[in-house]
Amino acid sequence: MVSDVSFLRAALERRLRAAYTKLCHGSLSLVSTADLNVPFSSLVAQSSSSVPAGSPPKNRIRRRSEAQSSDHRLLQAVSAVLLNPISLPWDVVDYAATPAHERCEKFPPPPLVHLSSAATLVDVNGVIIVWYLPNVLPTILQKELLDAVPVINPLLSQSVKPNTVRCSRTGIAKPTNWRIAQKNFITTAHSPKVAGGSVNFSPGWFAQGHTSSTHCLRPSLNLRKSVEARAWLSKTTRAEMFLNHLLSLTHPALFDEASKALSLLQSHADTKSVARAWTSVFSGVAVIANRVTPKHTDRFGAPSWYDSLASVGLFSQASLDLPGLGISLSYAPGTVVNLCGNIIEHEVKRWGKQDRVCYAHFMRKAVFDRLGVASASWVKQVDFGGLADALARRPTCFV
Repeated sequence: MVSDVSFLRAALERRLRAAYTKLCHGSLSLVSTADLNVPFSSLVAQSSSSVPAGSPPKNRIRRRSEAQSSDHRLLQAVSAVLLNPISLPWDVVDYAATPAHERCEKFPPPPLVHLSSAATLVDVNGVIIVWYLPNVLPTILQKELLDAVPVINPLLSQSVKPNTVRCSRTGIAKPTNWRIAQKNFITTAHSPKVAGGSVNFSPGWFAQGHTSSTHCLRPSLNLRKSVEARAWLSKTTRAEMFLNHLLSLTHPALFDEASKALSLLQSHADTKSVARAWTSVFSGVAVIANRVTPKHTDRFGAPSWYDSLASVGLFSQASLDLPGLGISLSYAPGTVVNLCGNIIEHEVKRWGKQDRVCYAHFMRKAVFDRLGVASASWVKQVDFGGLADALARRPTCFV
């Protein structure tokens, strides 16, 4: 994986420098999100039917392998989104240091604006807070992720709980955690393929509230005990590798540190049996099926780290709202959003009646700390060779 990632990073820098050259000559035509909304097979098989059979080999159109087409798609998308920054009028370090209940007053968001074109959201110092990549996930990989979900339907169904639970000691009814409360799941009458539910998987983490030195890292219970969970894991390998490569381009330092963490889990006696079958460099993946998601932040990572949200399903329209930023993102199937989920509030409201699944990838700081892996810092525009010169010749949008 290391050699693949090094190639991708070098190729991205070359693409950005080429963009700068084209901007200087007024000939740059950036890839649009519509250009990415094509069948993956058509990228793999670059048609050569128009080339006469007797033509010399040098005149034939070279066919890309599936891996090459996947890399090409990533480079197109990431270079385009880097060249389309939207600036936020504050410093994210200051934003992160401000208590959550005070942010709205100190950093008042503008009225909600809907965004459907690929973009990065950056602070006043060029720190990239959100990568918005619609249509980036190839159709074949969307299908892979969606087709893997029915395998874990029993786990999803079991995860959903009544809206309130009565304490056996006091008899007082308390609200169930919104992540698994029945009221937030939508019944899909038109396509009952996917059961509503939310299930977390991890190759090695701590049970909730058990992060002291006396507790060990263990794979999530479902991956240790459930045949369905292990079957799901085996069906998502290619898609997870694609998302790994995307992280390696959008947050190189986090990818490198997460890769070290996974390598350590793969050699640890308590975790290696699952970790060696685990493809993602993320600490865990939550499969969230047919759920409305209230406004929230994710507590267990670090402010400078990205969560990665991959949207798949049979629905046509949904929105991922970032109310603290005043932005609503079109969240159609094939969209991937990498964002600083520890500090950026996000929510998904009702979208209709077709199946919608989010593969939410997350890091756990407690896991990194236990393994002695460093905490990656913020990603800045200046980290991308060739980008600064290109942006200097391209107007910047503001919210």
